[in-house]
Amino acid sequence: PYWWTAGYSGDTNTTPAASGCGQESVAITQVMPGLSTSPGAGGPPGTTVTDTATLSGGYQPTGSVEFTLYNNPSCSGSPVDDETVQVNGNGQYTTPAGAKLTQAGTYWWTARYSGDTNNTPAASGCGQEPVTITQVTPGLSTSPSPGGPPGTTVTDTATLSGGDQPTGTITFSLYGNPSCTGSPADNETVQVNGNGQYTTPAGATLTRADTYWWTASYSGDTNNTPAATSCGDEPVTITSQTSSSNWSGYAAINGPFTSVSSNWTEPAATCSGH
Repeated sequence: PYWWTAGYSGDTNTTPAASGCGQESVAITQVMPGLSTSPGAGGPPGTTVTDTATLSGGYQPTGSVEFTLYNNPSCSGSPVDDETVQVNGNGQYTTPAGAKLTQAGTYWWTARYSGDTNNTPAASGCGQEPVTITQVTPGLSTSPSPGGPPGTTVTDTATLSGGDQPTGTITFSLYGNPSCTGSPADNETVQVNGNGQYTTPAGATLTRADTYWWTASYSGDTNNTPAATSCGDEPVTITSQTSSSNWSGYAAINGPFTSVSSNWTEPAATCSGH
């Protein structure tokens, strides 16, 4: 506060007079500036997010604006990012660097103006500035090995592409029907370490002639959504062995086979008696 005093100088006929110090206080109150915020857009992992605060209604404000980014809506614990800019008047202020976020999820900005001699502090509320880092949707394509006769070992290869440093697993399942129902004839899982090709570790040795169908499914992880192939996309056929191979073996040992005419007539039996 401030204090007035008043003093009368006096003259020939009148003595001087004065008010006492501390009797006339006057207060100049701080201004309460407004602080509004606007977060930058999110995106996939690797996006750099920013925040902008607009300080308005202050009286020649100085001080600073502090931007803090949290990974929870209560804004508790250690912040993911913390940046400060100096204030020189009303206007817009933006995070100098921003935060590069490598993990999918929702994050929350807060902004706080420090205040100064003439301006009160101001802050945005926690939970008012969400920004979302979205999961990537990877592609999953597959290529089954060819079939063959009973006893053939069949495999499946999946190519994972477009993921953001994907981890997790790929599960290969082999079914005996195109709807991929019931218990699989084979089920194998491989660990994923990045985009690339992954193949069934062992494969399935099939002893019965039939058509089988592979499916492949990627588990997903924090930054990548799950992905799967459709049932019926990957048929593999185990073919029956034909009898021609038996005749070939016979001919190799006994010579060419000559068919017997169906018009052949058995000779009449003759009997002699005594």
